Amino acid sequence: MSDDAYRGREQTLIKHFVLKHYVETAAVITGSSWSAFTYVDGFAGIWRSRKEDGQDSSPVIVLKSLLDVQSILRRRGKELTLKCVFVEKDRKAFARLQQCVAPYRDRVEVLTLNKGLEEAIDSITRFASPGFTLSFIDPTGWTGLGLLKIQPLLRLTGEVLINFMYDHINRFIHSDHGLGWDDLFGGDGWKNTLFVETRAA
Repeated sequence: MSDDAYRGREQTLIKHFVLKHYVETAAVITGSSWSAFTYVDGFAGIWRSRKEDGQDSSPVIVLKSLLDVQSILRRRGKELTLKCVFVEKDRKAFARLQQCVAPYRDRVEVLTLNKGLEEAIDSITRFASPGFTLSFIDPTGWTGLGLLKIQPLLRLTGEVLINFMYDHINRFIHSDHGLGWDDLFGGDGWKNTLFVETRAA
């Protein structure tokens, strides 16, 4: 993961490194106790991948990592059913997403949804297998994510990783111009519990 595909995208390299190893570790550990593992990517669009087959994109990195884990567990006599949900609202990014995940559909049950995360919750929860679900939510900025609206996803047995770009939130955190902070943080109590350092102008 350290080739020229990430030149100028070092923050993406770090994110993909963390995601790959987190997914692998979670799947190996839970695969010892559960028979099914579902991965959910709430903002899966393949935007800046420099490889035609998406090898430097999070959906493909996760699919390859899960197949590696499945092979490891099989050698241990454990069969792990794999499911992945990739959600992307933008049509152009979704079309590329479809192309990049197509080679893996014969080995992983893949659901792709061309809609926003909040609108996809019902489909996700119906698709997820009884077992362990790892959800990764990495929005651009903070839009498209309301904690109250995605509660059914948070209630699935498993873990949810939410990644926010600090600068995107910190720039407008003190604004009251309808930017949806209460929805994002699940209510109006966040002002008393969340400390955000305001950078000097």
